[in-house]
Amino acid sequence: MAAIVTPPIAALAAEILFGGLFLISGIAGLVTNFWTRPATGFWWSLVSAVIGIAAGVVLLLWPLNGVLSLTFVLIALFAIEGAATIIFASNTSASYRGDGVGCWQAASST
Repeated sequence: MAAIVTPPIAALAAEILFGGLFLISGIAGLVTNFWTRPATGFWWSLVSAVIGIAAGVVLLLWPLNGVLSLTFVLIALFAIEGAATIIFASNTSASYRGDGVGCWQAASST
């Protein structure tokens, strides 16, 4: 109900909430990444964690720039995160080719 009555306050609260979530998510990803350092995709996971931290910091340092800044930060975050995920998946799936347990072989077998 309060969000309907006072949209600017609700937008500010959403920006602070998302900023905190991205910051916590990035820090957790960074810590987890260093715990599992020998795992495949270390660098892509590191990039993903740093991007999450950067997005959280931007949203927490400049929350009054409005919903437009939140929109642009989310667009940048999801675009870069999606590209990193696709690259990580293509690098990971290349190591499984030829052994018959790949995603496409499992999905296409009957």
